[in-house]
Amino acid sequence: MATKAPPDASYGAYFVGVTLSLAIYGIVAIQVVQYYKNFPRDHWFLKFLVAFMLTVETVNSGIQTYTLFYFTIRHRGNMDVLQNPPWNLNAVVALNTLSGTIIQCFFARRVYILSAHNWILTSVIVASSMSQLALGWAITIQAIRFPRMEDIGKYLFLNIPAFTMTAVTDIINAISLVYYLQIRKSGHSTTNTIVNKLIFMSINNGLLPSLLAFGALVAVVTGPTTMVPYAMCFILTKTYTATLIVSLNARSSINRGRTDMSSHGRDHIKLQEGTSRGAVVTITTEVDVVVS
Repeated sequence: MATKAPPDASYGAYFVGVTLSLAIYGIVAIQVVQYYKNFPRDHWFLKFLVAFMLTVETVNSGIQTYTLFYFTIRHRGNMDVLQNPPWNLNAVVALNTLSGTIIQCFFARRVYILSAHNWILTSVIVASSMSQLALGWAITIQAIRFPRMEDIGKYLFLNIPAFTMTAVTDIINAISLVYYLQIRKSGHSTTNTIVNKLIFMSINNGLLPSLLAFGALVAVVTGPTTMVPYAMCFILTKTYTATLIVSLNARSSINRGRTDMSSHGRDHIKLQEGTSRGAVVTITTEVDVVVS
């Protein structure tokens, strides 16, 4: 029988994970309001994607908050309840992998366009993302079948490749975007400054989620019967959604950097994720660079 986790690795870890997750959710909500305010002409699909992700994170946050109430209020002082968590906590795992896959595929689309339709690279990214989705849902099903923490060993072998594929997908996405942006730098300092901002943003979008996924992997290996892996997953999924919304809103600040270039005949920058005509983020100097 598995050893029961101490309070700091059970109640404590869960409380910290939910608190940080809800803090990020608040940031996401503010960013969503800013998005709809600043980009009313975006393509309907982008607007739907933002609304869908906010809905998923709202449901996610509701489940996390209820489960915290379930553990600390309804069953206050009963450490045994942690060995048999409610089924809806496992539903969070399914929602987390769904959110991660959607965001990863969104950035894979950027790689596809920026790489001049390199379908092989894009297929690798999408296949990797779909693999972690399948593994995540398999974990959810097994966790519902074997709800007790002491039975986690029956499906622990699924957790390691799931988190590994998550981290690998994020890293490939980030490296690909950085590479294709880097090789399209021009000799114009203003253009290069904007491209450097896009590179920095791409690194951040891939680095933070991959580090969190790696942290969750370590938590699963070292403390599979604790609440630390759940806490890491709560933060990870909110981070995915935040990277999406922040990257969309970043167009406002980047667009301000194109003002000086409009007066030069050779240089023109237009940054928009998508309009009713299906336009995309474009940087044009001597070459065309599409980053969405």
